[in-house]
Amino acid sequence: MKKIKVNPNFQAGYLHEGKVFLNRRIREHLNRPRHPYLKELKSLLLSKIDDILIGDLATLISIKRTMKTLEKKYNPGLRQFEVVENIFSYKLFKSKSTRKYFGAYQLHEHLKLRVCPYCDENFIFANDGRGGRRSKGPFDHYFPKSQNPYFAISLYNLVPSCGSCNSLKSDFNSISYALINPFTDEIDSIFEFNILFHNLANFRSPTVNDFTLDINQIDFTVSASAFKRFARVFDIINRYNSNHRGFICTLINLREKIENQIKPKFPGYNNAIIRESFFNTESPHYLHSPLWKLEKDFLRKNFP
Repeated sequence: MKKIKVNPNFQAGYLHEGKVFLNRRIREHLNRPRHPYLKELKSLLLSKIDDILIGDLATLISIKRTMKTLEKKYNPGLRQFEVVENIFSYKLFKSKSTRKYFGAYQLHEHLKLRVCPYCDENFIFANDGRGGRRSKGPFDHYFPKSQNPYFAISLYNLVPSCGSCNSLKSDFNSISYALINPFTDEIDSIFEFNILFHNLANFRSPTVNDFTLDINQIDFTVSASAFKRFARVFDIINRYNSNHRGFICTLINLREKIENQIKPKFPGYNNAIIRESFFNTESPHYLHSPLWKLEKDFLRKNFP
């Protein structure tokens, strides 16, 4: 749930190799277009290549509007749309290549994300095949490629995600219903997890049936409606209640052991030492493990 950052040098390389790729695809599929839509589309694409490849979300939305205006003008058919899909071939983008920057595996390797930035629940890995079989987690197209094929290989439209989040979001219209985006929003700081006990008598040694997990917004730089939409689209509350209440029980049991056994014996153990010693918070891998956000919120409230 941490904000995704792209190195400027990688972005420059992505643009350079992407332009070579797209110019070749445009020549192949729009060499001598006859349909008036394709003629005007060719001119538009050549003038907007940079923005399509590395434009931010606002830039992509502007391009989307221009494309829609063009479509209304000519009312292109399925054949013309297939040409666009072939130019911006996500299949070729995912295939193995010698390119250094432009490609699905290259992007995964650069971003070095180990956990899904939407849910913080599942690992996402990429293996380019040098250590065995090739594999990678899916990319979520923030603006769905089924509705916006010209954004199929746009850098800031490609969010590495887990299979669950990619499936849940599917073709959700992120333009009409602004959705929180990991490239622009620090999702971790927008909300916090809370434990809601049904019976406070079991506060110190609960079972998974004694409480539920909930989330509430704490940063209102993002609208309340956008936050609720994010939680609903990715089914955050239901997924965490279904899968991770046992993890909370483990944390609570450890908390009670620390409070009742460790602190009395070692009064010099302050909360900073406890977080580092028992929860390994200073490990370089701590921030890159699933459920980091859930554990961080628990520690902030119990060992501030």
